[in-house]
Amino acid sequence: THAGRSPASRASGTAPPPTPPPTERSIDDDDVATASASGSAALERFATKALKDPRILHALVVAYTHEDKHDAAMGAVRRWATADPTAGKSPDVERAIVAAATGTPADLDAAIDVMEGPLGSDGVDLMLDLLAKPGVANATKTRLNKSLAKPEVRAHASPAAALAIDLKATKTCDARYAML
Repeated sequence: THAGRSPASRASGTAPPPTPPPTERSIDDDDVATASASGSAALERFATKALKDPRILHALVVAYTHEDKHDAAMGAVRRWATADPTAGKSPDVERAIVAAATGTPADLDAAIDVMEGPLGSDGVDLMLDLLAKPGVANATKTRLNKSLAKPEVRAHASPAAALAIDLKATKTCDARYAML
């Protein structure tokens, strides 16, 4: 039969090009909101479909932080920052970092790793914010100071953050005055 073939393809004897398979519908904001209300497990299902969708990665950061899954939250922060360079400016990233940095030693390691790497200058700013935050353990502050002393971390610092790091490391008032 000639059903489904155009007159031109019937005349030439060639079959029409195959119809491309239907594409999966895109994930909309309502999908993200519904999944967010159900928690990280529902969001993870979406994340497998849209690995770099910043909306889903953002929602995962919030969900993991709320569920005290700090290592998973840091993984989501890392993926979100890779997909969206402005992610480090989100208050939700700051909450996730603070929660992880004040958690277990392994959570602190994960937070420092994220602040040192994919968050760039925002990560350095978050380290400085943590150093100034009341109630942060001395051991955490020691780890943050060691991280800020690394040349590869300092290279991410904005000019203002670099000055703050230098002022903090400088011991005398005269040396500080000379920097300004």
